[in-house]
Formats: sequence, structure tokens, C-alpha cells
Amino acid sequence: MEITTRRLTLGPLSEGDRERVIDLFTNDMVKQTYILPDFETREEAIPLFQRVIIGLFAEADPAMEEIGALCIRLQCLALPVHGWVATVNCLCSALGRARGAILLATARQGTCLLPIIPVLALFGAYGMASAQALADMLTLLLAVPLSRKMVRMIREAEAGGGVPLA
Repeated sequence: MEITTRRLTLGPLSEGDRERVIDLFTNDMVKQTYILPDFETREEAIPLFQRVIIGLFAEADPAMEEIGALCIRLQCLALPVHGWVATVNCLCSALGRARGAILLATARQGTCLLPIIPVLALFGAYGMASAQALADMLTLLLAVPLSRKMVRMIREAEAGGGVPLA
């Protein structure tokens, strides 16, 4: 699926995109304008797309690289969830809804993560590698109804002539 506007096309990453991203990361004007890793040459930028990063944290074990790559991929997939959950958490806090804010603040590392660890441990290293990403998705399942409730409360307050929400 692609979304195209007059100046931008959003779509899934393809092999051709790798070269364009490397060109961006090594472009002097882009490096001056945006906060990006400072790569002088294409050779410095290429490892960004390889499993080399895993080797910084562990011996050159192929099984470890595979599990580490899975962890990174799953976290990249779950990354947009963090923004949504943080926004709903801040909304709850701003509106004085401490229960909702505390629920979301503790869900990712506690309420959602801790109960799934024993279950995912049955799947070995791959299960454990996916635990945090799955906990993030479960946290989203808490954030969506909470955000709908907050939006409903805001609308009711606006319709009632600005009744205080807190």
C-alpha cells in the first residue's frame, strides 16, 4: 500500500530505498539541517542496514544475531504504538484522570509484560525476544478504549458549556 501526495510518497521499504537513504545520510546539506548519524562515506552508512549492530553487544554467534535481528524488527514494528500510548497517557494526566495515566504508565513494563513472560518462555529465545513487542501491542489495547473515553468526556464537556473535566 502506498500513500502519495504532491511532494511525498509513503510506502513499504524496498531494496531501492536503501540507496536513497544512504544518499540522504551522506548528503552534507541534509546532515547540516537534520539530526542524523554523521556518515562521511557510503561505506560507513551501509552497516546501518546490516546485522552488524548486533555484533556490538554479543559475540559473532549466528543464532544470537538472528534473535537480535528479530528483536530489533519487532521493536521497530511496535514503535508507533509508543507515540499513541504516550499521547493518551499525557491526555489522561492533563485531564486529571490519574487512574488511566497510571494504568498506561505501568502497563508496558508491568501489567502487560509480566504475565506474558511465562507463556512466551515456552517458545524459547524467540518467544522471549518477542515479549516486549507483544506487551506494547497489549498496551495499545488498553490505550484505545481509554482514548475513546477521554474524547467522549471532552465532547460532553464542550457540549455542556465547558464543564470542568478534572
